[in-house]
Amino acid sequence: MKSAIIFFLLYVPNCLPIDSGRYLDKNEVTNKEYFWFVLDSKSDLKVQLYPAQEFKDVYGVEFKDITPDNPLMQMPVVGVSMANCLAFCKWRTEKVKTKFPDLNIAFSLPTADDYKLANNQRIKSHKTPEIFGYKNRNIARNTKCFVGLDDNVAELLQDGTVQPGSVSQVGFRCVAVAQ
Repeated sequence: MKSAIIFFLLYVPNCLPIDSGRYLDKNEVTNKEYFWFVLDSKSDLKVQLYPAQEFKDVYGVEFKDITPDNPLMQMPVVGVSMANCLAFCKWRTEKVKTKFPDLNIAFSLPTADDYKLANNQRIKSHKTPEIFGYKNRNIARNTKCFVGLDDNVAELLQDGTVQPGSVSQVGFRCVAVAQ
């Protein structure tokens, strides 16, 4: 367990501990993170992994048409199906296990209790108005606070329900469990 804590403090700066052995992403999964997941997937599956029409409705562009240098890459991915969120979590778990084979870490969607824990101990986030309430999504990676827990996109939970946000668009974040 101690090695898992050291791992997260050193190598996954985007997660914060919420309970013993549980770490929640500071912010929602971004378009950039999801882009790399899609890019790394088998070519015959890529189209199935693209976010739904909701993505285009929000951002004004198809997911398949954005490039890594697009400023939208720092925004939360929206319109991803439950199955694809779970596939992303599995992919992320495999990437971590490839890099750190001695660690028993698994990513999944958070539970409502994970959000309660995070809300009870979080440091208030710094935000500036813009799309989804954040001008610069990178702030989450450079601070020790959660961003957008309850004042951003709604987020998918492990049981298929949605954690309410301040807008109706649905994104997701991951929880990592050290086993």
